[in-house]
Amino acid sequence: MRTSLRHWVISRRISQGTRTEQGSRVFVLLASVIETCRKRGVSPWTYLAQVVK
Repeated sequence: MRTSLRHWVISRRISQGTRTEQGSRVFVLLASVIETCRKRGVSPWTYLAQVVK
């Protein structure tokens, strides 16, 4: 689990984080959904598109 989070920590650092508490929450939720999809062998982008639709 630790290595799967490293990518997100680096991304957050490069982008200089978020500006609001809500932005931080969205970032964490999307990271969680994307990692879960990857572990299940599902395209995260297809999954998110279906959820939004």
